[in-house]
Amino acid sequence: MAEFSKLIITGKGQTLIAKMIAENAGMEFTKIATSGTMYKPEQLEGLEALADIKQTSLIAKITRTNDVAVKIETSFNNLELTEGYYMRALGLYADDPDEGEILYAVTTEVSGNCYIPPYNGVTVSGAYVKLITTVGNAQHVSLEVDAAATATIGNIQDLRDNLDTVEISFTDEEVTERENIQPRDTLGTICRKIKKWLSDLKTGAFASVVDNCTTTEEGTVLDGRQGKALQDQITELREADGEINSNMGGVRFGIDANGNYGYKKAGADTVIPFSSGATLIGTVTGNDNGNAIVDCKSLPNYQKLTTNNFIIEFASCPSGSNYDESAKTGYGGASGCSMKKSYNASSGMLTVAGLKQYTGVQHSPSSFGRTFVQKFTCKVYLVG
Repeated sequence: MAEFSKLIITGKGQTLIAKMIAENAGMEFTKIATSGTMYKPEQLEGLEALADIKQTSLIAKITRTNDVAVKIETSFNNLELTEGYYMRALGLYADDPDEGEILYAVTTEVSGNCYIPPYNGVTVSGAYVKLITTVGNAQHVSLEVDAAATATIGNIQDLRDNLDTVEISFTDEEVTERENIQPRDTLGTICRKIKKWLSDLKTGAFASVVDNCTTTEEGTVLDGRQGKALQDQITELREADGEINSNMGGVRFGIDANGNYGYKKAGADTVIPFSSGATLIGTVTGNDNGNAIVDCKSLPNYQKLTTNNFIIEFASCPSGSNYDESAKTGYGGASGCSMKKSYNASSGMLTVAGLKQYTGVQHSPSSFGRTFVQKFTCKVYLVG
């Protein structure tokens, strides 16, 4: 284990102290150097320079210990050493306003055990150095250190002990897009990226996740697993709706004795009136193909309607069609008229087909083979 002697202030160091006191000036320590030379204690005060300097390190930390003394810390490692050496002396340097950098104080290693090996590419060795020296007036010593200095164990311990009180400073520079944190990002950059994510997510960033469809608490979001549960229920409802519609294939519409619109069950003649009545939504006439289109997107909840929500009624019984008033709702037919309806809930379009009737073929010389077509007009009703 290394063992060092008392730190001796050199003659030039004493002169610097005197100047600082007399001129009320400041003092700045600059570096610590190691030497491979063995000095005798009586030589130290008169030294003006160290011989056989092996390594030099910047000051990592300066702390005032009392009114007349300071503690100075630095560290050495062997990363750049190609040859090992025995650390036999340490020299502390300071800046003299008249002479520049001077050797301020020296200490010697007395055990002979402080060996710094060369770097072998695997193991890093080093030394943590802490020197306490008098300065005459500690208040005039600069505590600023070079930012390029290597952190010491003392620096790391201080950071660990004060981590809870460390304030992270970063500019409020605008981040336009969300980005992931990358290797070698500065702490300020990381904070700005995190802030961008939280700002974009708004309250969702702080919401609680629930795995049910019954929670009404504010500030919660639905777990993704509920998507499958909801889709399964939608599929079941669609299948049930399809089954209901298929079972209604035998239902027909009609008018009861009091003039109310209703439906007839398959095989029955009695008209059962609709509970909410029927609302006229338009009158249309078939085109050359006997078709008519009704745009129903203006109707409330048009995407939930089905074909069975519509009644198609001839405006009047077509002349020569063999229809009578009991058949005017378009079911059954004569002379080739076969009216049908279909509704597309996605587009909101109702199609009515079969709004024409062939009335015969002329055999006169002037119109031989010509087919005559009669187009029908119908009313469209919405039932609940």
